[in-house]
Amino acid sequence: MKNAPLAEVRALLASQNLPTDYIDVPYTPFLVVAGARKILIDTGLGEFGGPTTGKLLDSLRAAGMQASDIDTVLISHFHGDHINGLRNKAGEWTFPKAKVMVPAAEHAFWMDDARMAAAPAGMKGAFENARRTFATMPADTLVRFEAGNEVAPGIQSVAAYSHTPGHTLFELKSAGQNFFYVADLTNVPALFARNPDWAVTFDMDAEAARKVRREVFARITASNAMLGGFHFPFPAFGRMAASGNGYAFQPAA
Repeated sequence: MKNAPLAEVRALLASQNLPTDYIDVPYTPFLVVAGARKILIDTGLGEFGGPTTGKLLDSLRAAGMQASDIDTVLISHFHGDHINGLRNKAGEWTFPKAKVMVPAAEHAFWMDDARMAAAPAGMKGAFENARRTFATMPADTLVRFEAGNEVAPGIQSVAAYSHTPGHTLFELKSAGQNFFYVADLTNVPALFARNPDWAVTFDMDAEAARKVRREVFARITASNAMLGGFHFPFPAFGRMAASGNGYAFQPAA
């Protein structure tokens, strides 16, 4: 949190009957099943996180699927909790039959040698992690897409540059309904949806993030679309409703 007094943060959490001394942050990739297509959105930490993370493959098996069933992986941005699940610790590709589709703007930023050289020490690790993940990815696996392009039938990419330089959302349309995967548009909806102007520590461009949050949430609520977020509380999808100066996430029942 960059621009909100701690007392206000705690008061807002308490008003929603949430703990005020810690925050639970889930990590939730999404799976889209469209006929024979199985499209994964983001991959989590894989084998590189703590003991309560890296459950994606177990969850796929519980749903009757294997990693080899995934034909496409969509990446919203290059933070480790979204890309580390692409490989295991042995360096093997987790989803061997999948095309990996990444935002062109995001790839250009994190794979740029000059930007890495100029980055502050605290960001060097993120650059190095992106390179470990993508530098040796086969050319016929990695697909870079421009914002606004359709990345799969019924799935449109939506630029939301701010959290990172190429942070991208995905809008899904099916049977007359819309769903937005909003990635890290708001890490903790109980805070940053309720107060979209509050700045998240991890947003690289806080002012752009503030504007994008308001624009996207206004668009979602106006259309009554469903939405899901990578760090949203279980079940990680539902609807957003206008509330005071911001928005309230309403989890699906």
